[in-house]
Amino acid sequence: MPLPRCMQGDAEIPGHIIALAVQQIVRELQRQAPQATVVVFGLLPLQPQMLGKPDREYDGVIAAANKELAAFVEGQGSPRLQYKDCGSDFLLPSGEVDTSRMPDGVHPAGEGGELLLKCMLTAIQV
Repeated sequence: MPLPRCMQGDAEIPGHIIALAVQQIVRELQRQAPQATVVVFGLLPLQPQMLGKPDREYDGVIAAANKELAAFVEGQGSPRLQYKDCGSDFLLPSGEVDTSRMPDGVHPAGEGGELLLKCMLTAIQV
């Protein structure tokens, strides 16, 4: 699904909108469970496979959202709020999604699912 025309060419706008939505969810979690530790995970790469090659249209959006989320978490300065980005584990050196880990360029599967689980577990270990 392509980005709406008003968002094409400026990845920071949709990235900002996504980050704001995640921040709102985090604040609500903190309000409802102030003693809980919240881990904000970065968005995974999103490169749907189109005609056998990745659609890289969302790379900038994901990068902008993740940058803003990391800054939000760091800005809170709370040990009860952490940021973890597992996305680089799913990319080849070229920046394309490793289809052995995300066959459709969107969803981790097989080795990718196991890799994501390991990354997430390292973030929640106490």
